[in-house]
Amino acid sequence: MKLENTSKLTLSHNDLVFGAGAIADIPDEIAKIWLKIDGVKQYVDPVKVKEEEERAAALLAKANAKIAQLEKEVKELKAKLTKTTTKKATKK
Repeated sequence: MKLENTSKLTLSHNDLVFGAGAIADIPDEIAKIWLKIDGVKQYVDPVKVKEEEERAAALLAKANAKIAQLEKEVKELKAKLTKTTTKKATKK
């Protein structure tokens, strides 16, 4: 797991040293323990975050377009339904 050490502490386990301000791949069993220390957090690559945000924005735009299309269809169907029920009511 990739961790970032934003604390002022240097952490070590056997021959593994994780200095203050460092970003490193840490074995999962050690990372789970170190994540409990204030200032140690899982590292997220800003480039990957930006890519995911762009992908999510594209999906949201596509979903909003589909919602708008479906709302238009519902409105048309309601208008059509109102016309047919109004005609039947007036025939009686």
